[in-house]
Amino acid sequence: MSSVMALVLVACLVACTAALPTLPTSPPHHARPAAINATSSLGAIPTGAWDGAFSIVPYTGSPGAYSCMGCTVSAPFYVLFFANAQAELNISNANTNGCPLSRQSYTLYGIQPYSDAYPHYYAAKIRIAGADVPVCFYFGPNTAGSYNFVITLDGLGTCPNAGAPASCSPSHIHGAVSQTWSGVLNPAKLPTGKFNGHFSQSPYLVKNNKAVCECPAINMVASYTFNPADKQLTITASGGASGACTIPSITHVIRNLDVYPNGYYGGVYTVPQSSITFPTCFLFANNQFTWLVDSIGNCPASFQAASCTNNPYGTLPVQVNSGQWQ
Repeated sequence: MSSVMALVLVACLVACTAALPTLPTSPPHHARPAAINATSSLGAIPTGAWDGAFSIVPYTGSPGAYSCMGCTVSAPFYVLFFANAQAELNISNANTNGCPLSRQSYTLYGIQPYSDAYPHYYAAKIRIAGADVPVCFYFGPNTAGSYNFVITLDGLGTCPNAGAPASCSPSHIHGAVSQTWSGVLNPAKLPTGKFNGHFSQSPYLVKNNKAVCECPAINMVASYTFNPADKQLTITASGGASGACTIPSITHVIRNLDVYPNGYYGGVYTVPQSSITFPTCFLFANNQFTWLVDSIGNCPASFQAASCTNNPYGTLPVQVNSGQWQ
């Protein structure tokens, strides 16, 4: 069980009113706005992809007998804020001077400004084991031009100090702990420029108005051009043939790019010469490229060879396109 999950499952059974530690007159939980107020002086919730590092004081033990470890670990951290008031938090494996932390992922939802009186503070919830657990976090600029991200995880929605360091302490519930994670983030950046290489695709044939995978992979000369200003990747392939299967010279455009962790990128793809549009995800790192085209937006598990799989549930097959670049 992860370090947050065990804490929250116990703490979320208790309800209370939490206040900003340095602002004792902050409103109680029930006074938080029910929805984002478009006219709020805070504006919208945070947006975009951010990466950096989190400092965390982990804990050990078993349910009902957790205790804080006497060390602090610095772990690579990534957060992606979605337009639907959700955010995905990803913390990578790390070990700092013998202080270990395993990979963890969480989703914040229902994000909204805490109140106009406290800029850069946001309320949200995490759903764990069917329970809606309140949290509060600070996300605001610092003097170095980066952003501080501080979140308290005590199951009660307590807000942290804006500059609070990482900490772990016994909870008011026996055998549980409360944590504050503290990190510094910068906007995650898309690659820039043109990368030349190859692009492999296993095309499908249309028979009786149905797409059927019958072709081997065709390897083509290609270029990958990232345009960060337009948040767009353009793949231009020369075309090729293998037996009775051919691919003409073709251009694929993936729009509305978001930076995911560990070399992954998400976006929106429209099938050439059609109006079929869907979310998609690809891996672009270490001079290799793998793009999973499944009409859903799932990411490829790793770098893979090009393939085509008949899809009994949809009009288009599931394709894996691959390539190399330099």
